[in-house]
Amino acid sequence: MRTAIITGAVGDIGAATADAFAGAGHRLALLDRTAAALPTGAEGLALACDPADPEAVAAAFAAIAARFGVAAVLVNAADADHRAPVTAMRIADWDRVMDETVGAMFLTAKHAIPLMAGTDDPAIVNLASVAGHLASAGGAALAASTAAVESFTWALAGEVGPQGIRVNAVVAGPATPGGGTAPLLGRMAGPDEVARAILWLASRRASFITGTTLVVDGGLTRGH
Repeated sequence: MRTAIITGAVGDIGAATADAFAGAGHRLALLDRTAAALPTGAEGLALACDPADPEAVAAAFAAIAARFGVAAVLVNAADADHRAPVTAMRIADWDRVMDETVGAMFLTAKHAIPLMAGTDDPAIVNLASVAGHLASAGGAALAASTAAVESFTWALAGEVGPQGIRVNAVVAGPATPGGGTAPLLGRMAGPDEVARAILWLASRRASFITGTTLVVDGGLTRGH
């Protein structure tokens, strides 16, 4: 049985991803600032962990290693946003968005990669957003951080590819209320639709895919 570590597990997409991996027979290690509930019938553990706190992440991964020994999958679904004009944005808010998105992915990958040694088709999937492609006024922090997620994904794929670890990103379109609709399909995504894409990229069905971005946006970016 493969173990999947999922951050941001309390959020809509993170929770849907936990359900998808549990349904596919994975053991789960769920991380969020408040402990997520394990899906019904799932095996694993749920830990309260700030993914931007180096000491908290180190402690969480020590607990995961003690419980499971290894982990084949890391899904980084934690994110953050703060909307304000650049001239009005506090430095602390800018830093928080960076730390809780791409900074957190750096920390979790740093600790997850050693746990993946010797596992079958290990994979990392990072959640990004169309905001990195369709930036809007007042959204500089989100646009910059999620674009950095994609660049980090590509760089990490090249770094750990020789170890057999695949690294990809899913760029999600509007999947939460207030996020708008995709013009080609005329609706938002369901969190489960994004989760299924994440599950597929982490699965053996995608065993020769790495260093790429799968856009799950209902044609939103194409419509622009």
